[in-house]
Amino acid sequence: TWWRLMPAGHAIEAHKNGWEFSFTAPGWDPAEVNDQITNYAQSKDALIVNPVAYQSHIQTIERVQEDFNTPVVGNKDLVGGAVSHNIQSADYELAELMVEDAINFLDEKRGGRQGKTVVHFQGNPDFTGWRRRMEQVRQSMKNYPDVEYVEVTTDGTVSGWADSARTYFANNTADAVISDSSGAYTRGIM
Repeated sequence: TWWRLMPAGHAIEAHKNGWEFSFTAPGWDPAEVNDQITNYAQSKDALIVNPVAYQSHIQTIERVQEDFNTPVVGNKDLVGGAVSHNIQSADYELAELMVEDAINFLDEKRGGRQGKTVVHFQGNPDFTGWRRRMEQVRQSMKNYPDVEYVEVTTDGTVSGWADSARTYFANNTADAVISDSSGAYTRGIM
């Protein structure tokens, strides 16, 4: 949903301002995203980048801004400079809801929370949304000391989430899972 809403939100803002807007999805390969940043910076007036690997994009973004004088902004607060609009999700509130849902699941489906385990699969903390959700889930779980809370870090890739789940569940169980991302990431856990 998030990845579909971002281009729609940008298109709405572009239309309001009378700008031409195009959208492309190069996939999850950081090198391919960097290639597209470089190619589009030579022919577009400005770029909006949704980083898939923030650290690997910084040099490319700085280079195209210098070489082609093309402004580059990013979703959330990852890259940029002055921006006309910013597409955000309510990460802290979302994390609180995820914890609330997990606790309600324990109460309603697992017979209570005492002695139960909630496992939290986390994305790459270099990404704002994942970091915010990670921080808030951790904070919110402090309200439930009767629940064992386990954090599982991943490398931020879909396959990394699946590998982390395989490793964890090879020797452990969980009564509920909190996942910092949905879609393919959560399917990898399942």
